[in-house]
Amino acid sequence: MTDADEDPGRLELYCDNQLCDAREMVLLVKRDGANANFRADVKALHLIDDGTLDVHTMFPPEVKSYDMVDLLNDRGNEVGRRMRKPVPAED
Repeated sequence: MTDADEDPGRLELYCDNQLCDAREMVLLVKRDGANANFRADVKALHLIDDGTLDVHTMFPPEVKSYDMVDLLNDRGNEVGRRMRKPVPAED
């Protein structure tokens, strides 16, 4: 669904088989007769390949740890409702 017709140098595929290890794939043309080497994504791949760009330094992986306070602040009503036992109705 995210594959764009006007971008023939990039083909995005999705596998809906539950046993598929690669659910989302991108086929990227790095060299062709249509100036693929001028595309930003191809330039970035060349920088990574030749060692000029270290992706892990530029975009370090983000690890988040949440405690109950963070969860309640973020989704207070949902989490709170699930945690509380219903109060029995009085006659």
